[in-house]
Amino acid sequence: MPDYVERSNFIELAGPFQQWPELQCPRCRRSVLEADVQSFENVRSIEARLGDEVWDGWTEGYFHGTLSCARTPCGNKYVVVGDWRKRSRSLPDQDDFLDDPHLAGFSVRHILPPLPVVPFPNRTPEDLRSLVQSASSVLLSDTSAAANRMRSAVECLLDAKKVRRLPPGKRGAKYRLNTDRRIREFASENNKVAELLMAIKWIGNAGSHESRPLSLSVVLDGIELFAHAIHLLYDDTGAALHRRAARINRRRGPDHRSTAPRGPAT
Repeated sequence: MPDYVERSNFIELAGPFQQWPELQCPRCRRSVLEADVQSFENVRSIEARLGDEVWDGWTEGYFHGTLSCARTPCGNKYVVVGDWRKRSRSLPDQDDFLDDPHLAGFSVRHILPPLPVVPFPNRTPEDLRSLVQSASSVLLSDTSAAANRMRSAVECLLDAKKVRRLPPGKRGAKYRLNTDRRIREFASENNKVAELLMAIKWIGNAGSHESRPLSLSVVLDGIELFAHAIHLLYDDTGAALHRRAARINRRRGPDHRSTAPRGPAT
């Protein structure tokens, strides 16, 4: 199965990390995004460090800045914010402190605009793209909210495929079919995709009802399943290749007119 989601990018950005990950520019795909950030210590950390109680040696705060494509012709840029935490060597009575002073490091919480998380086929409806990008915008700050937005994307996809919301002959919200029922109805048309949507729905439910935030890995699982569903439904690359093969077979050879290199324009 193709890697529809660049999981490692988001896992690295969630941190904590000491060196900024080398993220390929999503726009030009020919260079990396370079970080330029400023950081400051928060009030709680300062009070703990300067207070009467024994300080544990940890300082923490926030950072803000930009991620910019290293290629001047591209000009792609993102705003990035997050938090940091590190261990100081200046602990009282610990001259032999051996821990790395940058043991914890940075954790990204928001990137604007959201980093692309799914490579959409051209035929993908715009409202589906928007919902997935909305999930990406909170993926590093609120994983449960991201899972909920992916559940909404399932409903949106069912709408796009004209799966009914109400039973025949019924009107009103009290008769509205729930997501589970709509997915099961869609299964009669496309069982493979319905299986994927059902799994995403369960992840979204967990995001809504579990008291603990979902792990980033679990939410990325849901996004990856959704990306596969999108490609099964809207990616016509395979069909185009089959049509090309059919033309070659009908001709019993290649069509040289379509593959010959063109001369210089005049």
